[in-house]
Amino acid sequence: MKYKTRDYLSFTSHSAFGSGLRAWLKILSQNNFSIHPYFLPKAVFISAAVILSTPFRWFERIKYGKRINKSKVISPVFILGHPRSGTTFLHYLMCKDPAFGFCTTAQAMIPHVFLTWSGFFPGILDKALPEKRPMDNMKMGSGLPKEEEFALAAYGP
Repeated sequence: MKYKTRDYLSFTSHSAFGSGLRAWLKILSQNNFSIHPYFLPKAVFISAAVILSTPFRWFERIKYGKRINKSKVISPVFILGHPRSGTTFLHYLMCKDPAFGFCTTAQAMIPHVFLTWSGFFPGILDKALPEKRPMDNMKMGSGLPKEEEFALAAYGP
């Protein structure tokens, strides 16, 4: 395997970058902290990102926790389909309608701190993301729709 710095030191290349400290430590402990040397740089980078973001997660939980717990979700719409069948295109189209809310790429990447960092992080993310998704040529961007499961993955191991 050839080592590429961009593959390992990119916060867009692994969903664990948005995870919390507890979830990340659980992932590591479930695997007996065994990391192949090839993946050591990525594990160190993820660990640093998770540790450095912890105080900001606490701040966001304290500042917005009560309002988040009081919020109500009204009549969600679920898009189900087979991969490469047009679900992303449908998702993008539906998100053009102001009647629907959606999870943005920035919100999915940093679900624990997007309320506080929404003015800062999207600019960095836009520079790091490719212009188009490699698998289907759909436009990419921090403010565009992203599947919610990326955010959900950050909440658990």
